Amino acid sequence: MSTLLYLANLACISQNPWLSMMPRLDSPDIIALDLDPSRSEDFDVCIEAGLLVKKQLDRFGLRGYAKASGATGIHVYVPIKPRHTFAQSHSFAGIIARLCLQERPDLITLEPALGMRQRKLYLDYMQNVRGKTLASAYSVRAGPDAPVSAPLEWSELKPGLKPRDFTMKNMPERLADVGGLFAGALAADQDLGDALGRATN
Repeated sequence: MSTLLYLANLACISQNPWLSMMPRLDSPDIIALDLDPSRSEDFDVCIEAGLLVKKQLDRFGLRGYAKASGATGIHVYVPIKPRHTFAQSHSFAGIIARLCLQERPDLITLEPALGMRQRKLYLDYMQNVRGKTLASAYSVRAGPDAPVSAPLEWSELKPGLKPRDFTMKNMPERLADVGGLFAGALAADQDLGDALGRATN
């Protein structure tokens, strides 16, 4: 609580934690995939790509948790036991991204430069390094109507869903309705070792 009060006193809005926690800062407990559309109005493309990421994670027996970024995209978090290096989590995230690209080259790009994307969705797996951050679940973002980085059920990823559906104003009611959808993402109970073994065979 004291940290949150400190950040509020600094006028911080978005909360952006690392993908690892004390005391094992060099061992991530989250693998993150950032689905970034080339145009802000392309959220349906994010939905399609998010379901594609889930399909690839299912192949490796891993649970992923989706949330609206609070801006224009979707974040997918994969909780893992903090037994591996960032190099290993980065490598596995890259495998997932390339599998998605292989299946849908018309939809996905791994090109970070906006001008080179050809209006495709950038599937960013490069966040998986020490010190990189993403907006936390339930973080308010600096934007009209105070959008929130809201956890989502996979069944909610349907055409027509919009980031502006989740704001600071309606988040208390949503929490009362659906509960803490992101609790499983904090469990860090999945072993990346088996998944890495499958990915290299």
